[in-house]
Amino acid sequence: MKNEEDKIINDTLNKDKKTTKEAELLRLKRIKKLYDEDILREKQMQDSVKNHNQMLLKDTLKK
Repeated sequence: MKNEEDKIINDTLNKDKKTTKEAELLRLKRIKKLYDEDILREKQMQDSVKNHNQMLLKDTLKK
């Protein structure tokens, strides 16, 4: 009886460890996704500013 209880406890702990690892992996994937989205937004912002500055320069040179 004791061995069966130990087996059940060990199986449960192993499942918890696996679940914890899976949860950590999902958390890290989400962080990476948010980080990648943030980098993409930053690049788009820089491109937008660059385009705006080029338009201002063209307008200034026309005058």
